[in-house]
Amino acid sequence: MNKKRRTYLASIALFVLLILFP
Repeated sequence: MNKKRRTYLASIALFVLLILFP
């Protein structure tokens, strides 16, 4: 469960980074 949550957070972080620095 922890692993899945970590992947989810990483996906969001990457998405935010793409928005900030496209």
